Amino acid sequence: MNVKIVKYSVCIPSVEEFGDVFPQYGHHSKREGRWLYRKIMVPENFKAMEVVTLTLGLPAIAGVAEMCYDAVFNHEYTGWFRFTRQYIGAVVCMMMMENGFERTGRVRSVRGTMFSKGAMYRLKDYVGDM
Repeated sequence: MNVKIVKYSVCIPSVEEFGDVFPQYGHHSKREGRWLYRKIMVPENFKAMEVVTLTLGLPAIAGVAEMCYDAVFNHEYTGWFRFTRQYIGAVVCMMMMENGFERTGRVRSVRGTMFSKGAMYRLKDYVGDM
């Protein structure tokens, strides 16, 4: 049996960097929403977002939607509000942009989750329709 070791690097932006790009969520990410920011911003979650984007052609949020909903549902101080969903979307956007993706300007539905739609991303070098 051959065993191959695969390593990858993932850029994890700080809450300060996030606040610079998304000032409307900066205060929240440094205080009440910090726990959720930390929960989303891990390498395993980026890989899930990357896989659903590149392999399945789905919005990146689909890779972490279930985990985010469960985390928020089980947290005593956070509710599943529009602001919470938008904040999660901004965190996902930051993770994708910091790791070589860009927004396409398109959105698609995210079936089977508590998100109705999500932004589509493509690799910055990508040429074609997506």
